Amino acid sequence: MLKKIIVVALLFALSGCGTVLHPGTGMKIPTSQIGSFSGPHSVKLINDQPNKTPLNFFRWFTTDLNEWTQFLIDELSEELTKRDVVVLASSPNKLNVKIVEMTSAESFSAIRMFLTVLLSTPDNSWSKEIMVNESSAWTAGRALGGAIYRANEKILKDKEIMNKMRL
Repeated sequence: MLKKIIVVALLFALSGCGTVLHPGTGMKIPTSQIGSFSGPHSVKLINDQPNKTPLNFFRWFTTDLNEWTQFLIDELSEELTKRDVVVLASSPNKLNVKIVEMTSAESFSAIRMFLTVLLSTPDNSWSKEIMVNESSAWTAGRALGGAIYRANEKILKDKEIMNKMRL
């Protein structure tokens, strides 16, 4: 009887039941690393990821690309505000933001997360793809949080993207 219970429990555990990986708290980019921008800047960041379907992406973890896109936008908005960029719904500069791909790889000693972010203007006259990856020896969530940090760091360092925010 005990063997049957163990087998049923294992089958249930391996049958696709997943744990949803939600964003936690983000890591902050030091202003000494990326300072303020010269001249006035303003932007409205729009979550352009409509897909809320759970995505299986690492072991038993699932995630929601819309939720992680919003987390990236929230973290980026905070970083922009720290650098005197006005993040405002009525800004004339609008950028669509979308995490288009999230994948993972596991090695003997680390978990690596790969992230592709697409930024574009609402009329699709301009777009830019940002690809980053980050690893963690601890958890998938930590590696994914690190990838979000790297994406925001790359966005802040990109002169073409920052020029799209210039007034």
